[in-house]
Formats: sequence, structure tokens, C-alpha cells
Amino acid sequence: MPTAADFLDIAFPANVEVRWHARNGAGHGGLMDADVRNFLVSAACLRGEEPEEVDIDGALLWETPEATPGHGLYAWLAGEAAAIRGLRRYLVRDVGMDRNAVAFMGYWRMGQVLAA
Repeated sequence: MPTAADFLDIAFPANVEVRWHARNGAGHGGLMDADVRNFLVSAACLRGEEPEEVDIDGALLWETPEATPGHGLYAWLAGEAAAIRGLRRYLVRDVGMDRNAVAFMGYWRMGQVLAA
């Protein structure tokens, strides 16, 4: 979010953790990227496969698999396409998460308008 004043007061289930980040002039996605990488240690997981390449300049980066209860981590990522693509790659390839456990929406691209 641009500033902390933009955070929303939303109730979430007890087993859901939501982290808001106030950019305060920082680059888009940087704080989120650092938080995810600090939260998940890749050494604790098996190395995963390289996710397929997505052309974020010509297509929407959007996949939303459903969580499977009791099957480990599930990530839901949304934001600027380049930032989300990098986090998705980190979670699937480096952390070893099942690609079907990573929902991602790169719904906008810095400086571009994407056609749906």
C-alpha cells in the first residue's frame, strides 16, 4: 500500500495471516518480496521445478489453484506482475512449494496497460 493510512480493517479467520506493507516511497513489491523470503527459508524445503515462463509484457500473470487442507503451505500473491513473477519463482523453484499451492495474480505492470 502507498502508506499505512491505506490499510483496511478486515477480519480474517484465525488460521489466516495477512501482512500489510506501507511502501512510503519504496519500490513496488520490494517490501513484500523481502517479507516472503524472510518468512520462508528455502533450506527447509526440497528444491522444486522451474515454473513455466510467463511473458508479463503480453499476458496476464494469473493462476488461482484451490488450497488443499492439510497439505502444507498455500500462498496467495497479488500485485505488480514482475514482483509476483519473482516471488512465484522463488516459492516454486527455490522453496520447493507445489506450484498448485501458489495462487498468483500479476494484475498490473509498471508503466503498461495489459489487455485482458
